Amino acid sequence: MDYKKQYLKYKIKYLNAKKTMGGSTNHYMFKSQKFINVLEELNNTFLTYFVRNYNHHQGDDVSDHAIWTALVVVDWIKTKNNWIKNIDSKYHELLVFAAFIHDIGKTGDGDYTSLIKSSKPTHHDDGVDILMGKKRYITYSNDIDAAKKSSVKNSHYTDNRIIKRTTGNALHNIREYSTNIEVMFKTAGFTSEDLLICAMIVGMVDEFEELVLEPLKNTQSTNNDSVYLTYKMKFDELLSKLNLHYNPSNIIDKDTLVRMCVAISAANRKGNVLIKGQLHNLPIPNTVYLESLTENKFKDFDKNYLHVENIINVLNNKKYTSSINNKKDEKKK
Repeated sequence: MDYKKQYLKYKIKYLNAKKTMGGSTNHYMFKSQKFINVLEELNNTFLTYFVRNYNHHQGDDVSDHAIWTALVVVDWIKTKNNWIKNIDSKYHELLVFAAFIHDIGKTGDGDYTSLIKSSKPTHHDDGVDILMGKKRYITYSNDIDAAKKSSVKNSHYTDNRIIKRTTGNALHNIREYSTNIEVMFKTAGFTSEDLLICAMIVGMVDEFEELVLEPLKNTQSTNNDSVYLTYKMKFDELLSKLNLHYNPSNIIDKDTLVRMCVAISAANRKGNVLIKGQLHNLPIPNTVYLESLTENKFKDFDKNYLHVENIINVLNNKKYTSSINNKKDEKKK
């Protein structure tokens, strides 16, 4: 398959999505200006990362799945679903936004064809680095600005870019044509606590399934403390790293942060299929592929909520902390 031709073909979808689309009965509007300030630029960027390998990402592009996942959280907030019922309402709007950006690490590198033919296995770490400002991020505006200052026209594009190779100029001059997302978010009004929470969710979004559910499924066990310990160790490691970086004045309690991370893990799973609605004033997702849209991959997933309480119990049990320290001491010896 000629993936470059596939990319150019689905570029049309992005242009169509930019047109005004109809309203929706399930329409969530952000109230805080800080989210509104960055929403459109991020979504325009997500729209340009097309997907055709559905084993690793659902939706025609990163935007569709991002919006679906956020809309799942919106619905859960309205219905007081188990996954979010114990999360203080002051975090609800941030939780919706974090759901929207949970796959930010799959974007911003200028490689617009990678999700068409394969996956981005490092996207969790990349996403954390992007939010920490350690990895430069090419937004849609960066790319177009760089393209307009190039010298070679390409008839395939109709949005005024004049560059022969996709994002070539932006990649070549990445310091000039890229964005520091941490600075962007802080300028928009995000606090250090906001950034820490978003980075924790981005870094832990798949760990609930990979470190807890999959091992338990393979062992046919419903209560295996070792998997909860593994999740706790990963959680604590990332949290320590982010606390050092952000040094937030307000420190969210770990129980709530675990609940937020696992809630987005669950929403990510449910958001693998079309979720009706509109997020703020963003274009309504118009995925056209048929695979998996009617498949209920979230069926029976709610039963896994019991593991949330188990993780928190392990998190707060001092004997497990001692056990972890003992294992670390043994490794040092």
